[in-house]
Parts: sequence; structure tokens; C-alpha cells
Amino acid sequence: MALAHPDRLYRPLLLLVFALPLAAQALELSDVAPAGELRFLSERPDPGAYHCASRVAISGDSLSSGVVRLSTCHHQLDPNDKIVIAFNPQRMQRIEIASTEGVERAQVQGHLVELTQVKRGGSACINLTSKPWNG
Repeated sequence: MALAHPDRLYRPLLLLVFALPLAAQALELSDVAPAGELRFLSERPDPGAYHCASRVAISGDSLSSGVVRLSTCHHQLDPNDKIVIAFNPQRMQRIEIASTEGVERAQVQGHLVELTQVKRGGSACINLTSKPWNG
């Protein structure tokens, strides 16, 4: 069974989560919580910043095998010659690049996804099969 592209699944949710006022401002030093304190911000400081959306598919077989399917998309990437996304090699069973935008080259190297010549605002979506727990 093929997974639907994560952007199609999360678009309504992301629009709600990130539909913040355009006048959001950068963090001030007073916004940073001291060690041991948790502070919630009323608005996202940089609505155009990097964000990641993931979807985990747990089937009936997953409960006995421990294997799940995961789709993850990294959005609003910063411009960079090379970005490496690493996954736990002991848990990964399959990794494939579902789509990219603003990326000259994307390839899977073992448990790594390497993106080269990434443009500002680029994105990469990855599908993988993983065994996140022993069981």
C-alpha cells in the first residue's frame, strides 16, 4: 500500500498551525526561558522558518513486527551546499526520496539522505520504513 504524499495530508493542518500574523517578530533575549523553565510563545517568531511535518502509519502488522512507515517533509530549508539528514541505522529498513524542490541533487547513502545545492526555501520529502522499537 503506497503512502499519500505528506504535503497532501498535512496541508490543512499546516495552514492552521502556521497561519500566524505576518507581523511576527524575532525572539528577544527576554523570550528565552532559563534552564529548567518551559515558556510558550503566543506567536511563532519567524513564520517563514524551517519546519518539518511527519506522518507515521502503524498497521495491525506493526503491532507484532514493530515495523512502521514514516513520511517526513522538511520545508523552508536554508541555502546550503550540502545538507545531510541522518536516520538511526539500526532502525531503518528502507529509505526513499519522495520529492524535492529547490534541491539540485538528492540521494540516499545508507541511513543518510544527502541534499546538495539547496536553494532558500527548498524542501525534501522522504518515505521510510523503520522499526522504532524492539518487539
